[in-house]
Amino acid sequence: MSKRSTAFRLSFYISTAIISVLLIVIFIVYKSSHNLIENDIEKSAVTQSMPVVTEIRKNVVSTQELTKNIARQIPYFAAKGDIEHLTRSIISNYIQLQAIHVNLKKNIFPDEIINYSAYRENDSIIFLTSSDQIAICEEELSQSNKITSQGISGWTEPFICDASHEPVSMYCYPIKIGEAGNEKEAGYVMIELSLTFLNKLIQDINTGISGFSFLISSEGTYLTHPQKEWILNHNIKNLSDSVYHGKRNDLNRVLEGNTSGYFVAYPRLLNHKKSWVYYTHIPENNWALIFVLPFSELYSDVWMLLFKLIIVSLAGIIAIFFLVSYISKRLMNPLAQIALEIHEFSSAGRLEVSKNEVETLEKSYALIQAWYNKFSSESEKNKQSSKHLQRELEQASEIINSIIPTGSPELKGAGNIEIFSAYKPVNIIGGDFYDYFLLDEDHLLIVIGDVSGKGISAAIFMGVAHTLLRSKTSEMTSKKIVETVNKELFKKNQHQYFLTLFVGVLDLKTGFLNYCNAAHTTSMVLRNNGEIVELKGSHGLPLGLYTNRKYDDDVTKLNENDVLFIYTDGITETIDVNGNLFTEKRLKKILLELINETPENIIKEVETKTNLFRGRARQVDDYSMVALKYRP
Repeated sequence: MSKRSTAFRLSFYISTAIISVLLIVIFIVYKSSHNLIENDIEKSAVTQSMPVVTEIRKNVVSTQELTKNIARQIPYFAAKGDIEHLTRSIISNYIQLQAIHVNLKKNIFPDEIINYSAYRENDSIIFLTSSDQIAICEEELSQSNKITSQGISGWTEPFICDASHEPVSMYCYPIKIGEAGNEKEAGYVMIELSLTFLNKLIQDINTGISGFSFLISSEGTYLTHPQKEWILNHNIKNLSDSVYHGKRNDLNRVLEGNTSGYFVAYPRLLNHKKSWVYYTHIPENNWALIFVLPFSELYSDVWMLLFKLIIVSLAGIIAIFFLVSYISKRLMNPLAQIALEIHEFSSAGRLEVSKNEVETLEKSYALIQAWYNKFSSESEKNKQSSKHLQRELEQASEIINSIIPTGSPELKGAGNIEIFSAYKPVNIIGGDFYDYFLLDEDHLLIVIGDVSGKGISAAIFMGVAHTLLRSKTSEMTSKKIVETVNKELFKKNQHQYFLTLFVGVLDLKTGFLNYCNAAHTTSMVLRNNGEIVELKGSHGLPLGLYTNRKYDDDVTKLNENDVLFIYTDGITETIDVNGNLFTEKRLKKILLELINETPENIIKEVETKTNLFRGRARQVDDYSMVALKYRP
């Protein structure tokens, strides 16, 4: 080497150094890309699975909530003889439901027919009644008895009914009657969730070219699968060792845990190709959603990147060798060449090239700096857009709060009453509302309601209901007001929301209160003689579900210094850290100690006791309260 020319040796050493660095860079880029893809796989799977998990949980939770709601309403509908209408309307509105069964106890319900079933058969809904328990198939009866015989609520093991040939899982919930703390079981409501519906939902997931996803039960049974004949007929635990390569502990983590994770498997459906398996759980019934993606697809990008890097590197090595040789011979030419290339990159030939390379570099730097400033400006605009959305939500909250009177507002012309109220939504905006205003100089309207659901949609529905109440109060009786508002709400209710409502019309001169309770919580009158009178009885269904429904009303009299206390179920359904409910019984006990207090003290004390009961637990529902003291 020493006999070679200096230019050759300089070229050789510089080329060797650059090529070595280039190879190191290629290796680092490859490893980094490999690691990034490996790290992003789980993030991608989580992101991809979240909408599906959300949809599955929504269907599971909505099935549970529908079962509970029907169980609470069955005593009313049974008394009205309207169970068929209730079950038919619900199964028509929720396509994921396969069947609804209502079984009542003979010693509590005297009617001969105490068992009802509504189920899908092709495109029709069949409704059956019987004096004996109804079951479409023996498996349905067997699975439901495992839950109902224990007097609890819960999900059955999934099964296929021989009659309908439809794979389902059933949620059972007891019907109870009586006051809180002294309830007795009066029967059961059972709703079947269609696994065919969930299978279609899951198979619509984009899992690459040959990847797939499926749902399994806590016992490992396939609830959904790309091969439909596997559903409820195969179990993931029975797969051969060739699928797991002897590492069945990975499968145990899926079945025994309640977290998310991943492992490597070789599924038969992909001809035993090495695959990446991600799993996450549905907490309500401990099902697991599983994604399977072959490594050949996951790492295809990084392998293609490596191939391109090798091709580019070979071309670069050849070019570098000749370039370094040229630089060694012409030391000054590279500066001009570099300046020219930077200039072309930054200005795309729009500026004249200066003979002063330093000046050319300065101009190019100024253009690049301008590009950077533009990028920073666009980035700042995106941040401002996010802040704007937050302000929009806050403004929506302010608008809603402005239509709900809080504290102790002055009602001109109603000097013989004292009133105080409180309102606290779970989120920025909520679905509770109340109002009170004079219909004329002798009558005060007081109203409180609770919209099903939470968030923006519930708040909009609440706003519509509030506006209707303000604009449709030409009638002076509570039931007429409720009937009018229900009819208007039904016309505007496109998303199947409903509203529980208490409406009272108080004669300020006589103290007579005409009221209508549309499936709302029980209101109370705190008598000045030390007793509490509950305004029990529901005068009709929630608003917004049925048009032209008729409602009843009642009348009670407020004596001097009596207090009317109305509230939403966010108070009685407050949950502490152990999952215990606040209950109406606890509320009544607190109110007994506050009978001679002012409305403000009553509201604040109830709110304080509720917050102390909840402790560090999260507030799960909006709540509202209004207390009115009558002083003729």
